[in-house]
Amino acid sequence: MPLRFKGFTQPWQRTKLVDLASKITMGQFPQSSNYTTNPQDYILVQGNSDIVEQRIVPRTYTTQITKQAQVGDLIFTVRAQVGGMAITEYPVVLGRGVCAIASENKFLYYALQAYKQQGHWELLASGTIFASITSSQLKNITLAYPEVEEQEKIINLFEQVYQLIAQTDQLVHLYEQQKFILMQALIAKS
Repeated sequence: MPLRFKGFTQPWQRTKLVDLASKITMGQFPQSSNYTTNPQDYILVQGNSDIVEQRIVPRTYTTQITKQAQVGDLIFTVRAQVGGMAITEYPVVLGRGVCAIASENKFLYYALQAYKQQGHWELLASGTIFASITSSQLKNITLAYPEVEEQEKIINLFEQVYQLIAQTDQLVHLYEQQKFILMQALIAKS
């Protein structure tokens, strides 16, 4: 029996991703002649290389808009390590290795992460050179979802967990810096 918040007893519904998402936009490569290194141009997200710790990290830009994601959209990798995800903090152009999923709240983001943790993307992915999933496969996956009030409680819980993880990561980074300083002060002088 799944863990539930107190007071919620309604069974979760099951439906296809295409019916849960506000919009799903599959990526399309801009012409390579339009790629740039100019941060004043549009950010191009092509795949997992552009996602670090569930955040978009700009590294390639383009002057050509093909398909685009808006701030707050879920960026999802559909090729070569299917299932990488990030919520974009800025408008981006979508390359062929990703899609954008717009939804009313972040519940869908967490549901798709759970789907990945359970190994479902590996089961769906196919390809001889690199694994990928099709637009149809993605849109037709079935997800369970609760009523909106329970979704909000789940979102709030995970937001708190992510905040604690970020704080812990900052502490680890600080301790690593202190260790480096101590090593320089204590050992490097000998």
